[in-house]
Amino acid sequence: MTLPEIRPNYLDWAKVLGIFIVVFGHYHSLMSIPFQNNLLWNNTYNIASFHMQLFFIIAGVLFKVRPIKEEFKKSVHRLLIPYFIISAICLIIYTIINDVSVKEFIKNIIGILSGYDFFHYAGFGKISGPLWFVWSLFCIKIVISLYYHLIKIKKPILAYGIMILCFITAIVTIFKGAVFPFRIDSSSIGLLFFIIGFKGKYYFEKINLANIKYVLLISGVALLILAISIYFNIDYDDINSKPSINWCIWGNNFMLYVISGISGSVLIFSLSRLISGFKNNIIMNISNGTMIILGFNMLLYSFFNGIIKSDNFFIAVLFSLFILSLSYIIIILAKKYLPILLDGKIVKI
Repeated sequence: MTLPEIRPNYLDWAKVLGIFIVVFGHYHSLMSIPFQNNLLWNNTYNIASFHMQLFFIIAGVLFKVRPIKEEFKKSVHRLLIPYFIISAICLIIYTIINDVSVKEFIKNIIGILSGYDFFHYAGFGKISGPLWFVWSLFCIKIVISLYYHLIKIKKPILAYGIMILCFITAIVTIFKGAVFPFRIDSSSIGLLFFIIGFKGKYYFEKINLANIKYVLLISGVALLILAISIYFNIDYDDINSKPSINWCIWGNNFMLYVISGISGSVLIFSLSRLISGFKNNIIMNISNGTMIILGFNMLLYSFFNGIIKSDNFFIAVLFSLFILSLSYIIIILAKKYLPILLDGKIVKI
C-alpha cells in the first residue's frame, strides 16, 4: 500500500498568494472605482502582468503525464464537473437576486458552455467569469496528454501536428487578439506558460530546496526583472494597456508579458518558499479551494457594489481579504457537503 502523495507546501502557498492577488485584481472593476493613475490602479496593472501566468505555470509544475483515458477522466472529475456546478450555482443565485431577462439568462448559459467566451460577445463574465481558467486548464491538460499518447503509440507526425496547430493559434492570438471562440485563443497562450512550468519544474522546485540567502537573492533579481518589464510594458495612463490572458492584451510588447509572467512567478515561488514553514489547514483549504474562490468572488463582490467606493489601496487590500474570508466559508461548506467542488483532495498537515 502506497502512502498518499503530498505536494510541496510552497506550491500551496504560491496558490494562496496567487488567488489573493486575483481577488484583489477584481476590486477596482467590481466596486466601480473610476480609472486614474494612482496606487490602487497601478498595482492592479502590476498584478495583471503575471498573476494568471502564475497559475498556468503552477499547473504545469504539478502536471504528471498519465494515460490519456486516465487524464481525461481525472480532469473531467476535478475540473469540468466543478466548473459546471459552480457556474450553475452562481447563475441561479445571480438570477434570483437580479431582474434577469430570458435573453440574458440564455446568454449566460451560452457563456458557461463556451468557457465564458463565445467570441467575447455576451456579457456573462460578471457572474463567475474567472472560471474561464478552469475551462482552459482542462483543454490544455487534454492536449498535452494527447500529445504524449500519440508519441507513445508511435504517431509522432500527429503529435507534432497538434503542437504546431497550437503554436499557430498562439501566434494568431499574439498578433490579432481574441479572434477564436471557446477560449482557443487564451488557452493557446496559457499553454505556453503551462509548458514553461512543466518543462521547467526542475528549476522551479530548486527554489524550494535552496538556502534562504539564495532565495532572498532570487527574490531580489526576480523583483528587479519584473519591475523593469512592467515599466516598459505598461502605460499607467491608459486603461486599455492592462495585460490580460483573458482578453488577449499584452501591454506594449508580448515578450515583456512573457518575461513578467516568468519573473513574477519566480518571485511568488520565492516568497512562498520563505513562508512555507508555516503550515496550517487554512492554507491547504484555500489552496484546494481556488476554483471555488475563482467562481464565487465576483458574485460576492457584487453584493457590496455601491457600498464600498474607496480607491484607497490599503482599503482595497483589506476588503479583498474580507471577500477571501467569505469565499473560505464556502470552501468549508463545500468540503463538508459538496466535496466535488474542491480541486483535489484535502490533505491534512
